[in-house]
Amino acid sequence: METHEATTDGPEQIAAIQSLHQDLLELSESRLPNIERLCADLDAHIEAFKQLLDRKPKNEQSRYKLSTLKNIHVGDILYPLGDDFKEQATQLSDSIFLDEVEAAVLLARGLRRSEELDRPPITCAIIHFHEYHTFLVDTLRLLLKLSLDVDLDDQVQSVIKHRVTLIVEDRASKKTHGSAYTQKCISTCSQIEQWLNILAEKAQKIVAVGQASSPDHDEAMGIQQHNLTQQHESLATILAYLVKLNHASLENLRSLLVQMRQLDKWNSIAIHYVPSLISFFSQFGSATGSASHSEARTIYKTLLESLDSNSWPLRNLQAAVMVWWLAEYNSWYFDMPADNVAIEDEDPEKEEKLRADALSRALQNGAFHCTLSDLVIGMIQPE
Repeated sequence: METHEATTDGPEQIAAIQSLHQDLLELSESRLPNIERLCADLDAHIEAFKQLLDRKPKNEQSRYKLSTLKNIHVGDILYPLGDDFKEQATQLSDSIFLDEVEAAVLLARGLRRSEELDRPPITCAIIHFHEYHTFLVDTLRLLLKLSLDVDLDDQVQSVIKHRVTLIVEDRASKKTHGSAYTQKCISTCSQIEQWLNILAEKAQKIVAVGQASSPDHDEAMGIQQHNLTQQHESLATILAYLVKLNHASLENLRSLLVQMRQLDKWNSIAIHYVPSLISFFSQFGSATGSASHSEARTIYKTLLESLDSNSWPLRNLQAAVMVWWLAEYNSWYFDMPADNVAIEDEDPEKEEKLRADALSRALQNGAFHCTLSDLVIGMIQPE
């Protein structure tokens, strides 16, 4: 194939998602006069939201395809692909971990904006890429938030919830619960963390070897770190909303706990998970949630075993997680009638002692210090 027709997001897509984002903000403030336009715009972005977490990574097949291309057709402009362009496209692909051909399309768009932004094409392509995805993720966050807004007009909320269902439920594969989409959110958060770690390692390496860094390179790194952190925060909040909308499963919670167990820095990335984790615990740990006592007990046992094994690098976070879990899980014993509590192989006195011991150890390991830190308090306040 000598010519590739572009399908990647262009300036018009960025303008459209910015407009939709603004409309949802206005709706949240009861200032949106045209609901019909909002519905049409939402319908136009359903596929973009569904595919948000399915970005194509760089791969050998795409790298080979790029090497054979002669032209790329972006909008109404045909770009000839010389060796220098292909080399820059490969560099861009390495920088944003994107399919090489898609990176070439982004680079072509970067060329179009280079004069406007007074920056190199690669920097413009990175700005374009992250600008679109940051707005897309945060627009989805706003959409889910509005679907839970009890003050919203019932008819409008019904319209919003219907669109949310279309986005998160995979009817083609008959997965109509939405937990697969929730799992993609968890996995994407992990990928963003890996990406941020790679960027940090690159920056440290430059300092370590005494290599001079150009202003353009520093700006591109800063743009990526800023936008990726924003996207991670929005995705973590989306997780909390998906749980509240019953689009999550026990397996999603188990996956999230495995992911949190790998965190080794107490920073904003770790703190982003707090609201979603508390939502999961309320949904699957409480006697008033959707899980049975036996199911909730399996999560409790997992947390108890990890407390004994010291498997979390962030011991104070591990301790706080145990306290947050017990705050919900204890409702099975304090809020429910005795005949609804018993599990066949459970010794009530032994279980009570285990819960008390777990709470005591968690407090000794810094649970309250973690919970009461200024950053966490800011994160767990209801919106």
